[in-house]
This record gives sequence, C-alpha cells and structure tokens, in this order.
Amino acid sequence: MEIKSNEEILNLIKEACAGNKKAYEELYGRYKKAIRGYISSRYFYKDVRAIEKERDIDSRIRAIEQDTWIAVWEKISTYEAARASFYKFICFWADIMVKRYFSKKREINFSAFEQEDSGQTAEEIIDNISFEAQDFPSDEFLSKCEQFLKATFSEGGPPHQLLSFGFSKLISGWGPQEIVQKLSPVLLQKLTNQLIVSYKEESLLPDYAIKDCFGPLENKMAEKVKDALEDETSRGIYAKLLNAFVADTFLENYYGKDPEHNISDWSNKVGKRVLKLLNAREK
Repeated sequence: MEIKSNEEILNLIKEACAGNKKAYEELYGRYKKAIRGYISSRYFYKDVRAIEKERDIDSRIRAIEQDTWIAVWEKISTYEAARASFYKFICFWADIMVKRYFSKKREINFSAFEQEDSGQTAEEIIDNISFEAQDFPSDEFLSKCEQFLKATFSEGGPPHQLLSFGFSKLISGWGPQEIVQKLSPVLLQKLTNQLIVSYKEESLLPDYAIKDCFGPLENKMAEKVKDALEDETSRGIYAKLLNAFVADTFLENYYGKDPEHNISDWSNKVGKRVLKLLNAREK
C-alpha cells in the first residue's frame, strides 16, 4: 500500500510501536528503495575503491540493509516526529550500521569513541551511545557527496557512460541487466531527467545542489555526439551517431555485442576516472 500523507506515516509508526508488524511492513515497503540507495551511497563513500569491483558488493549492502531495518524495528518507539522525518531516522540507523560494518573490517578509526578502562570495544560503545536523530546527517558527509557528484558529471566521461554510472551506482535497483532490459530504448534526455528525479528522491542533498552537480550532464544533452565524445577512437566507433544531438540518441545506440558488459565497463571507467581525479586533488 502506498502511503500518501504524513498523517498516515505517523499512524503506521504509532501502530508499529504497539507491536503491529503489518504496519511496520508497510513502512518498510514505503522506504526500502530509498534506504537501499542511501546505504549504497554510504558504502561507496567509505570504500570508494569498491566502484572498481562488483564481487559481493550487493550481498554486503543487503546485509547492512537487514541490520538497519532490525535496528529500526527495535528503536522505533524512540522516534520523535518533531525532531526529524522518519526517513532521516531510518537513515541515521543505516549510517550506524555502515559504521559497524567498516569497524569490523578495521577500515575506519573509532578511537574517538574509546573510553579509558571502559572494558568495551569501539563497536560495543557505539551500540550503547544514545544517538540523536537530529545529529544526522553531517555537513561533512553532504559536502563529500556534492564534491563527488560535481567531479563525476563534470569530468567523468561521455554522457552514455555517465548515465550508466548514475543508474548503477548512485541510485538503487539498477544493475546492468535491469538497465539493458528497461532503459536501452530510452532517449538520453529522458534518462537524464529520470536519473535526476530518482537521485533527488533518495539523496539528502538540497535540490539546488543536485541541480548544480547534474548541470554539466544536462548541458551535454544539447551537444552533438561528436563534441561530447572525448577521443578519436570513440568517434570512430560511433561514426554513425556523430552528427546527432546527444539528447536524441538512445542508450542502445552505444552498445557493442554484449550490452550488459558495456554497462558495467562504462560504469567502472567513470568510477576510475573520478577516483583518480579526487585522489589528485587531495595531494
């Protein structure tokens, strides 16, 4: 059932707090796609090199997702509507579960949580902290997201590759197979619009920041394909498209013999370019 008003959401939360699992399942159905997208973005933020490898990432994200919803079920009685939206409340617990995952991998430093003679591990201390939903998200995280998006869509590659990366890495529910099956015969202009709308639904960045980040991709739609491609090799491969406007081409126009491989390859190429760019800026 689709929830159409904040009042309905609050009523479902009230019922869930009383132990009504059906109400909780309806809340889960309403937010699961957006929360999965958020967890994916947090995972790649913590381990940006994961962009370069596909193996086991989906199962890891699903494990974090499961832990998040278990925590929300256990903590839902602490939710206060006056302090934060329910979406932000769920995101808060998603953030905690991502931190726990990486603390187990020893890939982030939790020394700031350590207390002398506490007898607790960093993970145990995190579990016992009285977190406030209003403390989330941090300005630093949102700033990192904005920097990442700007680098991606300004210097990440040609439009068809950027769109492949955007759908497969920035929002939930779009693997190479789904992209090939459902998005192949769609104009790049429509794909751009769809990507922006979907990202707005799943992101905590303000709309004006998202518009600014996606601006370079929107501008590429008005170019001819020959101007949007970066090298002579690509221009040779897509010779029949060169005089068409990018907005009027279809994703399938850029495929080779193995479309799913094309989507994965393009997405990985964008990820590597952006990673290299961001690493160079930090030096």
